[in-house]
Amino acid sequence: MFATPFPEFIKFCCLENATLSSFKNLEEETLCIESVTAKHRRAEFLLGRACAHQALSAFRLSHLPILRNQNRAPIWPESIVGSISHTENWAVAAVGKQTDVKAIGIDIENLKRIVNFGIQRHVCVAEENEWLSQFGSDQFDTFLKIVFSAKESIFKCLNPLTGVYLDFLDARVALKEDSKEFEFTLLKDCGSDFPVGFQYKGSYQIVKNLVLTSIWVSA
Repeated sequence: MFATPFPEFIKFCCLENATLSSFKNLEEETLCIESVTAKHRRAEFLLGRACAHQALSAFRLSHLPILRNQNRAPIWPESIVGSISHTENWAVAAVGKQTDVKAIGIDIENLKRIVNFGIQRHVCVAEENEWLSQFGSDQFDTFLKIVFSAKESIFKCLNPLTGVYLDFLDARVALKEDSKEFEFTLLKDCGSDFPVGFQYKGSYQIVKNLVLTSIWVSA
């Protein structure tokens, strides 16, 4: 459904939940979520893995299991970096070789999902709040969710690379509506390569009621 937001050396896949029965998940992955009792959580996990295996097939690595660590983040095959995200009936995954890319972050969100506007104080810094204040309720709701999603992508990209935990208030995001890009500035030190004030960009796209945000850092 989404067009790939990445260069050719990063492989991207997007799947709908209805297609899950077409994929056979690896036994190791099924065992990995034995303790998960909620059916929708199990379906999300398995659909995300199906996406990842589809993407990994470009590198002939789809036979390798993708388990998860104590923080529930994917454990990728050696030499691979990647990112997975899911929301309700959809999942996305992107993978690349470490020789080409250092880190990838993606996030998918349902723009129609009802959220309490009170999350704004947990998600947005002062400059973002000021920018959002110019919009009516519908646009405000959409842009708040895109900012939320962008920060999820930032965390997914930088945390595995730096080992530093990032909160929503540890980065400032500016959306570029004309180019469907976002720029972000780090407000927390993530090491010598990603200090306070580090600036970078990602992209976003909206299809139907879903938004996909993405970031990648080249090797």
